[in-house]
Amino acid sequence: MKAFNFTESRVGGLPPPAKGEATYRDTAVRGLELRVLASGTKSYGVRFRLGGRGSPQRRLTLGAAGEVRLDEARKAAIKALAEVRHGGDPPPSERRRSRRASKRGRRRRSLNWSICTRPTSALAAWCPPPTGQRC
Repeated sequence: MKAFNFTESRVGGLPPPAKGEATYRDTAVRGLELRVLASGTKSYGVRFRLGGRGSPQRRLTLGAAGEVRLDEARKAAIKALAEVRHGGDPPPSERRRSRRASKRGRRRRSLNWSICTRPTSALAAWCPPPTGQRC
C-alpha cells in the first residue's frame, strides 16, 4: 500500500492495476484510503477498528472518486473516525440501508398476509387486512 498526500490531480492520474485492486492511503487524514480497481473504478473509503488493536479492521466506503470530491471525502472520513472514537459505529452506505429496509418491508407484508386464514372472497386472500384487524 502506498501512502501520499491526495490531490485531485494525483487521484485522477492514478493508473488502474493490471488485475485486482490497488489501495492508496492519504497522509493528510489518517484512515482515508483510495481503492483503484482493474476496471478503472476509484472509490474513497475509511479503514477503522471498533474495539482497539485486537479487533478486526472494518472499511466504510464513502463514494466514487468522480462523484465525491476529495475535500468532501476528507470531511466524511474525519466525521466517521470521530464517531468511532466516541464509541459509535458509522452507518453503512445508503445502498445497504435501503436493501435492508426493503427486506424488512417484504417480511412484514408476508406476516400480514399470513393472518388471513379464512378469506371471505378471492380479493381478501391477496389484500392484507388493515393494521390491527383480522379477516
